[in-house]
This record gives sequence, C-alpha cells and structure tokens, in this order.
Amino acid sequence: MLLIYITDRRQQYTQNALTSTALTRGLLNQYRYGRRWIESSLWVRWPEDGLAGEPVLLMFLEGNCGDNLAHAIARPIRFGIVRSSTAVGKFGILEIELSGFPSVRVLNLLPAADSAGIVSPGPREDQFVLEVPPCSQPERETDLEAWQDVVENLSNATVFNRASFIYVAGLRKVRSESGLYLSARNGVHTLKNGTLYELELHALASPGGLFTSLI
Repeated sequence: MLLIYITDRRQQYTQNALTSTALTRGLLNQYRYGRRWIESSLWVRWPEDGLAGEPVLLMFLEGNCGDNLAHAIARPIRFGIVRSSTAVGKFGILEIELSGFPSVRVLNLLPAADSAGIVSPGPREDQFVLEVPPCSQPERETDLEAWQDVVENLSNATVFNRASFIYVAGLRKVRSESGLYLSARNGVHTLKNGTLYELELHALASPGGLFTSLI
C-alpha cells in the first residue's frame, strides 16, 4: 500500500487535501511530488503506470517545518487506488481514484505509525510518498458518517480550524426510477446534454460543526 502525506507547506497542498475529502467515490484526483520526496524503491517503479492498481492511504500532515517535525501531526483523510503513475523530469505524478474514508484512529488504522501518525522512515527522513504494509482496518461502510469523522478531525489542524468542508455524495438523474447515483467511468462523470441531474451535497463548517445537506 502507498502512504501519501499531503502537507501544509503550501496553499495548493492544503487545497488538494480539501479536494480529496470532497469528491465522490470513483472520481480521479491528481497528486504531484518531486523525486526527492519519494521513496527510492517506488521511484524505480513509478514510470509508465508502474504503480497502477496500488491501494493508497492519503494523510494530511500539519506542521511540516523544522525541529525534525517535532510538533507535526498526520490525520487520515481518504483511501484510493492508483490509476496511473507517470514521471516527468524530476517529478512523479499520480492519478488516484478516490474510494472510501478511513478511521481517524491512527494507531488502529496504521500500526507502523507513531502517536502523531508518522511512520519511520517517512516524513522525518524526507519521504512523503512511501510503501507500507496494508491498513489493519478497511474503509468505513457509511461514507457520510465516515466523512464527517474525517473532516471534524481535520478541522483540528490550524490551517483548517475556520474552514468549511463539502462532500459530493453523488449525482443522479432527476426523476430517476432507480434513484441510484451515477457511477463514474474512467474517473469522471459524463453528462448528457438536455438531461437534468441532481447533486447531493453535504457541508460542514468549523468551528461549531454546523452541518447542512443540500439535494
């Protein structure tokens, strides 16, 4: 399993963490890392979709700064599967199909991690994309409750303590007989011109935990 740490070093990184929690399962999201931040054994396999099919756990790492990450905390945010891996110069790019949400109890989820959610070797050794044994717990069955747990935990990070979180639970045709959500194909939803769709959207604002559902 790939363990990927998304850090708070830059605004676009934190935005990607939010996107990772917001998209409905089955959609693709992109992640890019410099070669120096990738475990060397993974970099060898990276080009030409060498990592395709690998399961992924995404973590948000707060406190990615000096002091050997002494005050850093990593929080689980999403499971996924690598659909493509490409190397462009000294950068590695992953297209990850997002799946369910993990438990926020790091030690139960990732036994190799310390109490801060950091594995070793890992971020303290400048490795933010690395291979670890599979998680000891599967993804949660109920996406909405699991999403709430994840973003409430994420809101404890300083950069997100006044954030608003959204989650696109699904997309379906208006007056659909089945009422089922549309399934993404190849990581995207393809919509037909002239067809009406409804989007189920949930929002959670911090602090205070105001919860809203829109359909």
